[in-house]
Amino acid sequence: MKLLFVCTGNTCRSPMALAIAKKMHVDFGLDGYEFASAGVMAEDGASASRGALDAAAQIGLDLSGHSSRSLTSELVRESTLILTMTKLHKDMVCVKFPDHSDKVHIISEYAGKLGDVPDPFGRSLQVYSKCRDSLVEYIKHIFEAHRGDA
Repeated sequence: MKLLFVCTGNTCRSPMALAIAKKMHVDFGLDGYEFASAGVMAEDGASASRGALDAAAQIGLDLSGHSSRSLTSELVRESTLILTMTKLHKDMVCVKFPDHSDKVHIISEYAGKLGDVPDPFGRSLQVYSKCRDSLVEYIKHIFEAHRGDA
């Protein structure tokens, strides 16, 4: 199963989700997963934002090697499941890639919750940490629900 995390610029939410998922799937003892992240409005080659770097580091994750990338048809085609941070992201992906809309979901809703994951860009470390904690909760729920499905 290949999970693709999608946000706007691929410098905050989706890189944190990617790092969390990579670590958590090992913690859960899951095999058969691959992960990627991209942005619907990303410029290729940007590093993770300072806030994302710091919030990830607080829980032992290193985003220093992250390089942003734009969402491409190849990434969409190769992905089994596409998890967006907001309804707007989902809508943008579905409009641009209608043949793949069945595998596009808002991460919170896929985890059985409601609402978007707000963009922390340019905000305080506390806001980034709250965003990170929401992603941890959603990804944990998803992995718990899919144990044995990989």
